[in-house]
Amino acid sequence: MTNQNFNTSQKNALAALGLPLWQRRQSPSTNETVTSVAYCYRLGQWLLQLSERLPVKHPQWLVDLSLTLGQPSSALAEIPQSNQQQWDPAFTLNLGVVTNVDAATKARIWQQIQNHLS
Repeated sequence: MTNQNFNTSQKNALAALGLPLWQRRQSPSTNETVTSVAYCYRLGQWLLQLSERLPVKHPQWLVDLSLTLGQPSSALAEIPQSNQQQWDPAFTLNLGVVTNVDAATKARIWQQIQNHLS
């Protein structure tokens, strides 16, 4: 891949400057399941993507998530799915299903939030 991106003189110049050659990042693991997004909700600056509509009584983990993001869960507002293309991917959480969220999904969500809060 790198050979296609740089010619010999460019590689020599980068080496002289002590800069590493640019390489494409590997795509995320294909073992992760991709959940189709059917519903989008805005919570402050965050976009929450879900595969099912939120229940009227929000699950406790979602209430905790909202409070962590500095918003009450009542501030969740459904927005058109077309808005997701305009959203900063750094503030997009793909939650998948709302009920029966496994520990690995919760850990991934909290890690993403922690990266932005620090």
